[in-house]
Amino acid sequence: MSNRRPNTRQEFINYCLRKLGAPVIKIDVDPSQVEDRINDALNLYYEWHTDGTEKRYVIVPITADVVTNGYISTPDSVWGVIDARLGTSANAMTGDVLSNVSYQILLSDYLGTAVGAFSQNFDISNYYFTQYQISNMNFVLTPTHQFSFNKRTNRVFMPGVNFSQYSGDGTVVILQCYVTWLDSNQENDDAPSEIWRDTWLQQYTTALIKHAWGTNLKKFDSVPLPGGVMVNGQRIYDEAVEEIKELRDDLENKWSEPCDFFMG
Repeated sequence: MSNRRPNTRQEFINYCLRKLGAPVIKIDVDPSQVEDRINDALNLYYEWHTDGTEKRYVIVPITADVVTNGYISTPDSVWGVIDARLGTSANAMTGDVLSNVSYQILLSDYLGTAVGAFSQNFDISNYYFTQYQISNMNFVLTPTHQFSFNKRTNRVFMPGVNFSQYSGDGTVVILQCYVTWLDSNQENDDAPSEIWRDTWLQQYTTALIKHAWGTNLKKFDSVPLPGGVMVNGQRIYDEAVEEIKELRDDLENKWSEPCDFFMG
């Protein structure tokens, strides 16, 4: 049905074109221009929108290629890296609550011996100091290493780490990352449909397509078309420029995290 919410990339394209007047009005843009505008919108969405990425752990084995290259290659979906460390147990680092020491202490001290939330048997000072000790142990046993990440090359460098020292012994690099919903350069119909339903992304993509439409029509502003019709590409272009500016302001003021949100 034409009024359904978009669930795939193609349905998203059709939705944006309908917002501009299609099929009643012929939108003079090439399909490749539409694809480029969607990719532009997605890239901005991933980089700045608070819903554009999800925090996840990426486990990278230390292979012969890592030793030879001297860096970690990340998938295209990784948009930012905020933590990098060496480890041997991925389950413990990804927060498996059943194997988490802190959880086991809380389960024993708080739920095991305490009758209620304010029971006299529960000594929160012991729990606090135990947590402090665990933090120190984590710092010593699984330290965070210095690292640098370049999104354009998808490479993580860890100065001071000799990867050849860990090759073949099961050691992995555990990256805490911000990961995008999908690769913006692919027509991925298997991506979560929610991304195509984002109101800001719909409006911004439509404005970008409108901008391309106006750019194409501006060269015909003084040329009468068959039937005496005169097009006003400059007006369409100017409207799109204003809409893009307003949506960029909304992205910065309403939908973005603080400027120091990404570190690494």
